[in-house]
Amino acid sequence: MQLGTILMIIVSLWLLLIIATSKFFIRFENNYWFWFFIGGFMFFYMIIGRQIQFLIPGWNAADDNSPFAVSIRHSRLLLLDICPFFAIFAGFGLMVTKNKLIIRSAAPIALFGGLINLYGELFRLANQYTGKLEAYRFIFIGIGNDQLYFILHVMTTTVALMLICWTTKWTPRDILNQYLFIAIYACYVLSSIQLDRKITNNANGILIADWYIGGEYQSVSKILRVPFPTVIPVGVVITMVSITLIWAMRYGVQELNARIIYPSLAKKQTKFDLKYMWKNLKYNYLKRRNKSR
Repeated sequence: MQLGTILMIIVSLWLLLIIATSKFFIRFENNYWFWFFIGGFMFFYMIIGRQIQFLIPGWNAADDNSPFAVSIRHSRLLLLDICPFFAIFAGFGLMVTKNKLIIRSAAPIALFGGLINLYGELFRLANQYTGKLEAYRFIFIGIGNDQLYFILHVMTTTVALMLICWTTKWTPRDILNQYLFIAIYACYVLSSIQLDRKITNNANGILIADWYIGGEYQSVSKILRVPFPTVIPVGVVITMVSITLIWAMRYGVQELNARIIYPSLAKKQTKFDLKYMWKNLKYNYLKRRNKSR
């Protein structure tokens, strides 16, 4: 079995486990140290394994002074890709505050981006590594200039899914916060590439080089088969629809629990208990049947 297939199975089971254990872990929603550990692990893994090399000259032996390398160095230092930005932003935020409303506003877009990268490219790339040392480096360290490429997206997808599944009191305001976050982040990326002209790629799909060979969105470009710059509005629409659906599913499950499955706990917490749902539906059916007699 190829490495990519093995990783896809493991990651898929891991993500399903996060969803399946929501009933248990949702009790830690307001536990500061629980989220401090999760955020701290992701934050320091990113700082030590990826970001520190862009702050210290000569740290990365694979780096050079070519225009491409300089562009990559500047864009990664400024976090112009949503997944690394989320890893730093959410990781630091979970360590310094108990309020996760702002942090989880970035969770749906991070989940969407992480899933696209994992299932659209990373599992396929993993198949080219057959040796144990190569596999280890690909998973936990990264190959060449792709530092933490795989583990970064696993972490962001994991934490984003945890924030979505293990927190409660989702409201329509959350979707507005998500749109606002995306708008602010897009303005930040646009401002960065205008102020720093050395950035010619790796700008979250805004630059043309991101969509061609060697660009971070080359796989997406092959799937969509839409030329630049038309691909940008198409990608934006797909992204907005996707994060709206993610919010709608989470909010829908919460309302289903609150109004039908577990109405007695509507104001306290959101749970999804199939056994209780079946008992409740059966009770309502028998109650209505007795009334009709």
